[in-house]
Amino acid sequence: MANRCDHIEKEGAFVQGGAMGIIDNAKEVADLIKVAGNTDLYRKICALEGEIIDLTRTNRHLEEQVESLQKLLEKKAKLIWDKTVYRIEGESDPYCPRCWEASEKAIHLAIALNQESWHCLNCDRFFLS
Repeated sequence: MANRCDHIEKEGAFVQGGAMGIIDNAKEVADLIKVAGNTDLYRKICALEGEIIDLTRTNRHLEEQVESLQKLLEKKAKLIWDKTVYRIEGESDPYCPRCWEASEKAIHLAIALNQESWHCLNCDRFFLS
């Protein structure tokens, strides 16, 4: 019987954290079943290994989304409206109100050549200082 779970080693290499233990355990069970010669059970274990990898991949993606949203919420809590721009206390350069309000992108503004306004290099808008 060929090892139908060979793909697990290649696909499972990206998995981080405790999931590798689960995958390793499933591989061990698959190897034992292979030796015992139970083809149907072996196929089911291989399918289960694939599902574990899919769930692990989905879980990692969701963890990354949560982390990104937490950073956005932290930034949002720190931004303060200051007449024409957003600022974070202790930072000298303000943030573009258009970029923040349109797409929640915290883009620093650059001082314009006239030294009397701020310029957003992302949306190309100017704001009085």
